[in-house]
Amino acid sequence: MVACYRGFQSVVALLSRCPFLDVNQQDKEGDTALMLAAQAGHVSLVSHLINYYAGLDLERRDQRGLTALMKAAMRDRSECVAALLMAGADLTAVDPVRGKTALEWAFLTDSFDTVQRIRQLLRRPQVEQLSRHYQPEWPALPGLVAQAQAAPSLLERLQATLTLPFVQSPQEGGVLDHLVTITTSLASPFLTTACHTLYGDCSHEIKRHLLLVRKVMTNLDSILKSRDITLPTKVHLVKAVVFPVVMYGCESWTVKKAERQRIDAFEL
Repeated sequence: MVACYRGFQSVVALLSRCPFLDVNQQDKEGDTALMLAAQAGHVSLVSHLINYYAGLDLERRDQRGLTALMKAAMRDRSECVAALLMAGADLTAVDPVRGKTALEWAFLTDSFDTVQRIRQLLRRPQVEQLSRHYQPEWPALPGLVAQAQAAPSLLERLQATLTLPFVQSPQEGGVLDHLVTITTSLASPFLTTACHTLYGDCSHEIKRHLLLVRKVMTNLDSILKSRDITLPTKVHLVKAVVFPVVMYGCESWTVKKAERQRIDAFEL
């Protein structure tokens, strides 16, 4: 907690390797490490906690019922607020005392940068688009296709014949709006391909790496079983060829307990 409050990033990075550390531990006032880092404005520490500490509770509350998102909003820590929202923090959560959300607390405390940042993020679809499961297709398309394929009634044909075509502005939520949405800002699946782990689901990525490493081990089977090659050479070969396949891109993983057990089992 002290390291997060003071901004000691190297200490926080080292502590992430400790298996007995409870990242959700609270002090006398109910503050967690995430709350202290967020309200102090240490966005790099907030991102590190989100991406490297498994089991981090974004919705943990202090004694007043405030979350890390609310605390960051009250202190006008706009970058920390953005990092928490992209990690899936609940913007609709309210404190039990005054019933205010993080956005409402930002208004009350004159945190105008935070208000503007939240509004910018709300203009686009939410963080689920950072997931591999996000589908960029226009949601209204299947219904419109079914409607176009259906035989029009007599009344609809009369209306289409008698209606004069006028130039209309692009419909809100229409295909042009959707095109802009999937090609700009957070909503773009093209721009956020490298950031999909912010959504917190890396299990498919880790499984894919473990499957690839099995193929590598199969190709090296004859070499590893050869008696003409010394053991230190085999160890160096595994470290140089096998381990990079597993750990490639691990800096951006959000490793949960099940994934950590799979990786530990592979190392054994």
